[in-house]
Amino acid sequence: MDRLPVELLSLVATYLQRWNIAPQPFSHLTETSECGTVGWLTHTSLSRRDICSFRLVCQKCHSSSLRTFGELLGDRVFRWTKVGMKDIQALSDHAPLKPYIRTLTFGNAQFKNRDNYALQMGSLAYPDAQRKRLLRAYADYYQWQLDHDGNYYDKAISVVLANLPNLRNLRLLISDAPDVHLGGWLSAEDKESDALVRLNDFVSESDESIYDSGQGVIERLSSLIVALEETVLRIEDFRIGCGYAVHPLNLCNWMIPRSMLHVRHLRFDIDPENLGEDSPNATFEENVLSELSDLESLSLSLVHDAAFTQFAKATADLVMLLRNLSCLEKLTVRGEWSYTENDLFALVDDCESLKTLVLKGPILLEGSWTSVVERVLATRSSTLQHFQLSSMSFRQPNTKITPAFDGAPWQDFIGDVRPSIEEHGKCTVYLSSGDYGYVFRPSQR
Repeated sequence: MDRLPVELLSLVATYLQRWNIAPQPFSHLTETSECGTVGWLTHTSLSRRDICSFRLVCQKCHSSSLRTFGELLGDRVFRWTKVGMKDIQALSDHAPLKPYIRTLTFGNAQFKNRDNYALQMGSLAYPDAQRKRLLRAYADYYQWQLDHDGNYYDKAISVVLANLPNLRNLRLLISDAPDVHLGGWLSAEDKESDALVRLNDFVSESDESIYDSGQGVIERLSSLIVALEETVLRIEDFRIGCGYAVHPLNLCNWMIPRSMLHVRHLRFDIDPENLGEDSPNATFEENVLSELSDLESLSLSLVHDAAFTQFAKATADLVMLLRNLSCLEKLTVRGEWSYTENDLFALVDDCESLKTLVLKGPILLEGSWTSVVERVLATRSSTLQHFQLSSMSFRQPNTKITPAFDGAPWQDFIGDVRPSIEEHGKCTVYLSSGDYGYVFRPSQR
């Protein structure tokens, strides 16, 4: 192995990368993954194991795999805890590795008060000596958390980011419950942390946990933005995980710093209640979004259900905001968001550079799905490369949501839209409703 050139070993290491992609058509285009990390790609556990094992073969394998290992570390979730901060600081100080760190993922979980039910009841399962050691470890982690406030995190993260000159991607995991060995990265020697993880496993079947997850999102994101303002970094990819509806005003405030104005990929959850042209901040939001002149990919997930009439208004407001994104090439909207046929037409009509449109769970309030497919393809026939409507549904006022097609109607629908799909044969199309699906690839023509 030592006789092989470094370039070849580096190539071997890259082939060990495998992505955790959902088993559905074209999922690599929508970056679909497990719940909580929908909207970004992660390595499989086997890929993680293989890359780490490769680095242990010899010194040459270790040094030639720095780039691949740096990419792998993008999956490692760094939490705002004693262990998490210690690890990320050590990583940023590692001179051979830090040029290859392009992605950082932060978690949001912290320890609850020492009197919480999960800790007190779960620890009873351990022998007395181990229980005392476990509670001491927990008390240490919790006290560290109390002793370190936002100012500490602002400064500590600033130092970390300044040490990573090629950092381009930032992610925050919201639904962050480190119940499986801290995401698979826990060292076997870390006995105290290991005991805490197994304790959380013990109570995982109930609603109780020793961790607070999904709390302090604004504070965590604000610390990241403050830290970024102290650097010369240009963040290109900014993704906020599922589980927290980001208010457009907060998002706009985070986009203002110089380091964020060149974001090319953006992902976050949104609540229809937070959209509205009547909001006093609506003009500000539109102006800030128009400053994101490099934004190519936008991924949104719907968090909360909304009233029938409110959905229609929120969709119109969303379309208005998207008009400012002149360079948008890829738009993904997940969740049971309601549209009219004209909404969908306006969406693609305004985004002249759109190449990929993915709607997962769309509900049609008025109009025809047949007409939607025909109009979208006709409007963007020269640019659209991928068009996906997954789990299409209908909903009428005061009625439940139902699949748009079933049985014979589905076959009729495909028969109606197939001529338009084949006419604009440069676009890959995926349609589904209920148990039925249809795929068209340009090569089928």
